[in-house]
Amino acid sequence: MLASRIHKSNLHILGLAETHLVDQSVVDIEGYTWFGHNRKHIHVRARTGSRGVGVLVRNDVLVNYNVDKVSDSVDGILWIRFSKKNNPDSSFYTCVVYLPPENSARSVNIYEFLDSLSSDIYTIPNGSPFYLFGDWNSRVSDMPDFIEGIDILPERNVVDFTNNSYGDIFYFEVIRAQSLVNSTFTTGEYDPKHIPDHSLICWTFNTLVYDDQIMVRHAQSTDNETTEHVKFDTRNVPNDWLTDVEVVSKLNQLILDLEHSENNQLEIDNKYDELVNVIQDEMNSKLDKRKRTSSDVNPEQKYMIDEVVQTPEEDIFASIPDVIESLRSMKRLEDFKSTLILL
Repeated sequence: MLASRIHKSNLHILGLAETHLVDQSVVDIEGYTWFGHNRKHIHVRARTGSRGVGVLVRNDVLVNYNVDKVSDSVDGILWIRFSKKNNPDSSFYTCVVYLPPENSARSVNIYEFLDSLSSDIYTIPNGSPFYLFGDWNSRVSDMPDFIEGIDILPERNVVDFTNNSYGDIFYFEVIRAQSLVNSTFTTGEYDPKHIPDHSLICWTFNTLVYDDQIMVRHAQSTDNETTEHVKFDTRNVPNDWLTDVEVVSKLNQLILDLEHSENNQLEIDNKYDELVNVIQDEMNSKLDKRKRTSSDVNPEQKYMIDEVVQTPEEDIFASIPDVIESLRSMKRLEDFKSTLILL
């Protein structure tokens, strides 16, 4: 049943809670690799395990990513890191969680549990995305499930007015499950006033990897081969840099678009890409440049060229002024708009 649903959904990553596995048992599904965290301490008379979490990763993901467990010290919390093989510093994290119901025989200290989870989050490198999923056994009734004034979300239709102490303590942003239940793979009927949490809930996120063929060409290059890239002369920036009417108009339009945007990260990313294009066009038209190949440098310097030429955008950012370099770490909308105004 589980295997057929996974293959039907064509999932890359699947988190499972309450696996009930013991010792070194695994979930074995063709085409997937299991990363599990079974409960360490169970009663000697227990016939099966309890709790337990794990992640199934489709094998083709392992072609581009190194996948490893980075934290499993607490029962019910498992952190997995996905690092690009061609760029180990670029990574994202997933965490699958199982929080036993309150007042159950296997309940935990909720404060210690959440403190441990928070500590793990703070150890994630700055800028690396992470995704939490699992079974929290928390009910929030009609409490706000998003940060008011920051997130802009439509009002939800509350159908379950039950809450528990976990919901009061956690006070977290929940997934709007009601609209997802109709497309999940639960069997049988359910009471519309009590949305089941034992459902397959799917979402999509995108991440970039370099083209494998490009990496192969770099790996197979020899001293006789040459690789070409452009070097800009940023020491002699002309006085008319970013002052043309057309360029100023584009920058002003970027500011105007941001002021009327939805203030989310996607909008910032899109405008950031537009800004990169404006800067790139200006560099091509205003700055002196020359093409360099790997034959222009000695063998000891060649590795530096190989790193630069992997993506055009990285080559651009290696040469433009410091004010543009600061945009690479831009996080907030107001900072982005202020920087554009300074330009």
